[in-house]
Amino acid sequence: MKISRALSVFTHLIALVGFLSIFMSGGVGLPTAAVFMLALTASFVSELYGKDYFVGGRVSTALAILLVAYSAAAILLFRFEPFRVVLDFLIFTQVLKLLGKKRMRDVVQIYVLSFFQFLAGAIITISFSFAVAFVLYIAAAIWALMIYEMRKASLDSGARGEGGDPGVVTPMFLSTTFLLSFGIFLLAALIFVTVPRMRGNYLRTDFLRSGDLRSGFSDEVRLGRVGQIKLDSSPVMMVRILNRSVSNLPVPLYWRGIALDEFDGVSWKATGGGRYGGPETAPQARAPGVKGRQGHLAQEVITESLDTDILFAANFPVSYGSVPGGRVAQVNDSYILPGRISGRIKYLAYSDVYTPPADDLREAGGDYSGIEFERYLQLPPLTPEVSELAHEITAFDANAYDKALAIKRYLLMNYGYTRTLEGGKGEYPLEEFLFDIKEGHCEYFSTAMVVLLREAGIPARVVNGFVGGEWNEHGQFFLVRESDAHSWAEAYFPEYGWVTFDATPEGGVDILASGSFISSYVDYLRYRWNRYVIDFSQRDQIRLFNDIRDRWKWRQGKLTGPSGLFSRPDGTVVALIALSGIAIWILVTRTGLRGLFRLGKGGAPERATVIYGNALKVLSRRGFSRPDYMTPREFSLYLKNASFPGAGIMDELTDKYLYIRFGGDGDTHEITALESLYRKLKSLKSKGHAPRTAP
Repeated sequence: MKISRALSVFTHLIALVGFLSIFMSGGVGLPTAAVFMLALTASFVSELYGKDYFVGGRVSTALAILLVAYSAAAILLFRFEPFRVVLDFLIFTQVLKLLGKKRMRDVVQIYVLSFFQFLAGAIITISFSFAVAFVLYIAAAIWALMIYEMRKASLDSGARGEGGDPGVVTPMFLSTTFLLSFGIFLLAALIFVTVPRMRGNYLRTDFLRSGDLRSGFSDEVRLGRVGQIKLDSSPVMMVRILNRSVSNLPVPLYWRGIALDEFDGVSWKATGGGRYGGPETAPQARAPGVKGRQGHLAQEVITESLDTDILFAANFPVSYGSVPGGRVAQVNDSYILPGRISGRIKYLAYSDVYTPPADDLREAGGDYSGIEFERYLQLPPLTPEVSELAHEITAFDANAYDKALAIKRYLLMNYGYTRTLEGGKGEYPLEEFLFDIKEGHCEYFSTAMVVLLREAGIPARVVNGFVGGEWNEHGQFFLVRESDAHSWAEAYFPEYGWVTFDATPEGGVDILASGSFISSYVDYLRYRWNRYVIDFSQRDQIRLFNDIRDRWKWRQGKLTGPSGLFSRPDGTVVALIALSGIAIWILVTRTGLRGLFRLGKGGAPERATVIYGNALKVLSRRGFSRPDYMTPREFSLYLKNASFPGAGIMDELTDKYLYIRFGGDGDTHEITALESLYRKLKSLKSKGHAPRTAP
């Protein structure tokens, strides 16, 4: 591939990758993306077929002025989100550069705009897709910059025809630059893990709108809301179990969100006052006077961008650690952050997953003085049929636990689950569910369970969260999706606390799903990206350094200990070093890798081109500039006619340059002689000749 063609290809490539880095973040709408892709395609096709289809300079300048004026007005007058305005400015400025005539300075400007787009993508996205964009951009940028310098040197030398546009972009060149890109990537990774972590969102933006966030839960939920969330399969959070095997976990595993206690007949809300405090780093007792609680489950939770302030954890959370801000509020045994956070967060959670035996719950008394039981017995105005149904179901049960089981069995046996609820939107949705439709989402079952429990005199509440999730074998974590959203009931038993009752039929509860091998591995890569790149903290940094130190000490002991490799007297180490050196020498001298070590210097023709270009710059500073239409030999003849004192040196330098560049082998001696002539030309002192330009 010729240098000119390669410059066009990689200029458009780096523009494309820069745009993709923000497009994959969701920060660019489809109309804007369509305009950019049309401009990119038109520019590339025009250059590919050698057509001069481009926007004129005056038109381009006028459009640029209008773009600047619009951007300023959008920020100062219309109060648009500044970051979005900057993104649009970068994109449409790039469109103007692509549609205009591209001189070398325009190519540089395209590179700069692409770089700023890449930086914007780094700010607004935390998706795993950015890792792909990062690798592509590094490779494309190195290719583009190297080819740009080669083309610039070729133009500066004044070479024409095939000699001025050699085919140097070979597979060896591309593979070499790719290896260089990989080295830069490793260097960037080293800088990333060694630079001290700092708290603070210095480049934070409100660019993500609430509509771009994952659905969460709030302290007020209308009947049917959870069913709408279940229609989406987007990831919500990844949970890694820290202190227990997955085979020893209770099934199903509930990811508790918010407990709701007040029902007005249509919606639920939490009325308990929040108690603020710092999250404990070690688990504490869930509640005083609760018997049999044991075995706290430790979890590491990494959420997606959620439109909620709720902290999720398995079953009954007892404490949290490493939460943003260091403070949480407790409401109905649920935990929330003081302020709604729209970004991703990572924290530790400790949960109580113990369930008391049925016999113990049957013997529990009726003393509800340990809670504000009036809140959990509150009922809205309901039809008499609801109360009659509750007493009919529990008429033959003597204790609270058997009454709760009877209500759960009745709902499971007489009602069906559906996500496409057609009714239930009238004035009395619960009554419609119980006596008419008899099908509903999980929140209808949990609401019915709680209302019937309260009618039977048992304190109860609704809990919204998630259930089950996909177990990822590669990463050993649960992937919880919006489709796992769930609602269930909790009943209170003195001395034992709150106990879960889930009356939703099996069709509404996916206990433990598993994805395909490919999707599971992609989820694993996304988890690794989130855990060790996006959420790489100072604690992770210290742990990494300690692990490297411990491994080094262990290997050092293996090498230098009494039985180590370097302690052997039989010359094994010397033999290994010698064999390694011979192998490396053969690899370098007998394969194409030898070309890698010449990359920094370049081939003889390229070096000769650079030297001749530097000589032209020296002459230009002396007042003798070579026009584009003049060949190197014509320029040398002009210097003689102009009585330039260094005309003889320049004539000899030109002959040797042309010989190396287009005809000779260009060995080391020739290059050395050419460099010597350049130094002589550079050391000449001006003798008063007036500056002039060749005719």
